[in-house]
Amino acid sequence: PTFSRNQPMDFQSIVFKYFTQGLKTNRDSWVISNEKQDLSTKIKYFEKVYSASLKSGIMNTEIQWTRKLNRLLDQKEKLVIESESYLKYVFRPFTKKWVYYSNQLNEDLYQIDIVFNPKSGSIQNVIGISGVPNSSDFHLLGTNELPDYHFLSDPQFLPLYRYASDGTREDNITDWGLAQFREHYASVIPRSKERTTKESPDNKGIASAEPRNDAQKEITKEDIFHYTYGVLHNPAYREKYALNLKREFPRLPFYEDFWQWAKWGKQLMDLHIGYEEVEPYDLQRTDLPGFIPGSSKKEPKVPAQGREPRPKLKADKEAGTILLDEQTSLHGIPPEAWEYKLGNRTALEWILDQYKEKKPRDATIAEKFNTYRFADYKEQVIDLLKRVCTVSVETVKIVEEMKKIDKAR
Repeated sequence: PTFSRNQPMDFQSIVFKYFTQGLKTNRDSWVISNEKQDLSTKIKYFEKVYSASLKSGIMNTEIQWTRKLNRLLDQKEKLVIESESYLKYVFRPFTKKWVYYSNQLNEDLYQIDIVFNPKSGSIQNVIGISGVPNSSDFHLLGTNELPDYHFLSDPQFLPLYRYASDGTREDNITDWGLAQFREHYASVIPRSKERTTKESPDNKGIASAEPRNDAQKEITKEDIFHYTYGVLHNPAYREKYALNLKREFPRLPFYEDFWQWAKWGKQLMDLHIGYEEVEPYDLQRTDLPGFIPGSSKKEPKVPAQGREPRPKLKADKEAGTILLDEQTSLHGIPPEAWEYKLGNRTALEWILDQYKEKKPRDATIAEKFNTYRFADYKEQVIDLLKRVCTVSVETVKIVEEMKKIDKAR
């Protein structure tokens, strides 16, 4: 890409006024769970043990102590458990859990209340980018849920809006930044034929050369937000500034066709945030006989011959398959689905990693609360993989269109 000014604008000091990292709990195994009821059980137990320690003045090692919790004990402060603190949480890319959001039990909140206002019940769209300095390649993902500190690689979250202490929503993109965009693009002579997006069965939101009147529209802060998301997905930009993106905040160029990049950014944002609602990709499922079907938590397991299949959750990219367990596999995953990566993993691999059965490191959790079984989530994971396969393929299509524009320059 080429810049229209001598120096492109800097996110941190000019375009986005506030940004924040994700939630850092320092006790994930205690305050995060797949199910709300399981989380509530753990929190009640944690509060019970803490209260006993508060009474005796001796730290009970059954729970996880941190600097903040030690300070609460020294100050003889009781834990206040609030029902509204149980929130839906995006733990890793395309993987949601429940979190207990608390200033007492979460170690660092950073500027989360300003950026997300999580207890309001309606969180805005934000752009999550990999942080700096960073050894991995630059990557980003939009979300509208409270994110974890490790949602991406040491991420920073850039919101369209911010929230005052009374909950009032305010613009987070600066007036100065908006003025720069309007001034620059007002000076650009509109082309006779602007690119637009036309939906068709064979063209899902990809740009085509048809006239449009975007040149007459006034740029808004929301347009800049989507433009940012589009530009940061541009492979030419990410390749040219790969080293810079590992050690400093991204800088935003002025591309010739603002509206095309803003449109791509909105398409990508809608796709990534709405991944649970997209059409599942038509993957073929194979089930081998001879195993006990996975039981749900609500129904007792029915005794049967054989045994429950062991989880595998492995991908074979060359074969285009995913082995879920000894019984079930998915086939027909297109090669382009493996091209969509977030850091060192593809989107599909993030899901496989998060649903593996892993023994908790915390001894109390391992003994009393280690109830996770892949069999309970197997059908949910299959559905999720199909939908994220669609997201991956459609993301790659849009990125390929970006490459065409850069080649035409």
